[in-house]
Order: sequence, then structure tokens, then C-alpha cells
Amino acid sequence: MIKLLSLTAVGLLIASVAGVAAQAGETEYNFTWCGHSKGTLLTASPKLMIWTDDTPGIVTPQSKFKPFENMTIRCMGYHRMMEGKETAASACMMTDPAGDTFIGESTGLPDKPPVWTFLGGTGKWQGISGAGTYKIEAMSKPAADESVEICVTPTGKYTLP
Repeated sequence: MIKLLSLTAVGLLIASVAGVAAQAGETEYNFTWCGHSKGTLLTASPKLMIWTDDTPGIVTPQSKFKPFENMTIRCMGYHRMMEGKETAASACMMTDPAGDTFIGESTGLPDKPPVWTFLGGTGKWQGISGAGTYKIEAMSKPAADESVEICVTPTGKYTLP
């Protein structure tokens, strides 16, 4: 279940953006965000487990990618683990310190790298497009309530009009 929570959090993470003014054109990103993921289990058996998660977080200043620094993130996801293989989807909204937002979604399929896609934005992020991937940098063991602490590093490119 921890791995499943992580895909949602990861998908979420790629979507974060900061209060620094964005520039038009293609920009490579590579940053880290951390959050607290709370899962809700629908069913669990040796062959099938299904859950959802809600993961709020923040882009860390240590990630050194200034355009996304201190952006808050909220991701919500769906996970299915069937016979040891996970399928996951999540949507994330990122809000910069000025209140401008963007939204994206992530998809994780068995035996393939996760994918993140920007869907749109407001304010300085209006018209954002692009994609990337992510990896989980750190994740705690589940607490008694099935929540985990997680840090994700997304990488990719985005374009603004």
C-alpha cells in the first residue's frame, strides 16, 4: 500500500510551481516536494488491494529549482494492486505563493515509468503544458492510520505560451 500511496504523491509532485515569475518558452524542471499521504482502503486481499489517497505537501527550498520553491501541492489518487502489480492515477493542484495554480495528472502502469502531464493553469501558469516523470526519494513506514510521509523528485519540461 505504501508504494501505491507513493504514485499518487509523485504524480502530485510534478505539478508544483512557485511564486517566482514564470518565463515563456520551454523550461526543464527538477525539484523535490514532500508531503503527508493519508490513504483510505477499499479492499485488501492477497490478490487485490484498492485504495485512494490524499496528499498535501510543499516544494522544499533545498530542491534549488526557484520557480517552484515553496509551492503547495495537493494530490488525490486511486491505486489498484492486483497480483503484485500496481496501476495508479492521480490529479494534483499546485499553488504558488502568489495564489496562481496549475493542475496535472499522473499515471502509473505496471512495469513502466510513471508519467506526469500538465493539464492547465491560472495566472502566470495559464496555458502551461508539458510532461515528465518522477521518483520517490524517501517514504516512511505506514503509521497505524496507514498514513505515510513521502518525498518525491519530479523531472521533465514545461512550456508557457
